[in-house]
Amino acid sequence: MHINDTTEWLEADGLGGFASGTSSGVRTRRYHALFLTAVTPPTGRVVLVNGFDAWAETSNGSFALSTQRYAPDVLHPNGIDHLTDFSIDPWPTWQYTLGDGTRIMQETFVQHGAGTVVVMWTLVRADGPVVLRARPFLSGRDYHSLHHQNGAFRFDAERRDASVTFRQYEGVRLRLSSRRTGTTGMRRIGIGNFFTPRNAIAVWTPARIWRRPVSSPGCSRARVIRRCGYFEPTSVIL
Repeated sequence: MHINDTTEWLEADGLGGFASGTSSGVRTRRYHALFLTAVTPPTGRVVLVNGFDAWAETSNGSFALSTQRYAPDVLHPNGIDHLTDFSIDPWPTWQYTLGDGTRIMQETFVQHGAGTVVVMWTLVRADGPVVLRARPFLSGRDYHSLHHQNGAFRFDAERRDASVTFRQYEGVRLRLSSRRTGTTGMRRIGIGNFFTPRNAIAVWTPARIWRRPVSSPGCSRARVIRRCGYFEPTSVIL
């Protein structure tokens, strides 16, 4: 399939929620999200995880596996430069070839009827060990709305084994789990100025800039063999 910002995909969970995005990985609509769930199925849709940044660390350096669009129209980091293939069979799958020849496959799977999204990274080819870093972008916004900096957002996390649970707002719960042993750095930051040009088409309003729309609790870091991340609202697996 074509790799660009206009080829879109959507995976529904059968409960009113879904994950969606573009083949390039760059979000162009406010409705593009890694984890959008229905808190009162099939209504009450809330975006819990907007997306993530990911990097692969090899002996030759750090290579991006993601790209975001920031205002006024800046792409960063350069993960799209390493993206070589995209398919939707049996679910959205991306192939990355890094500058040193390392190849990594990323898959996004939405479990039907479970309110769970799984993200998997598989090491296809490498000359040595590879470490994956992933930084999820959390919110808790109504899926029609934009998210702004506010004092009600909660960064507090509950850790248990390989899972971290967040309650960003009252009545909202998100669990991030990992199937690979690693570390999680809880450096809290706000990230903003995302630019979603296709909002003009989606909602019949001028394209808008998201001002500090998401928060990130930190990075998860682990060796890549087959690394999974789950998102439940129950969940995301990173």
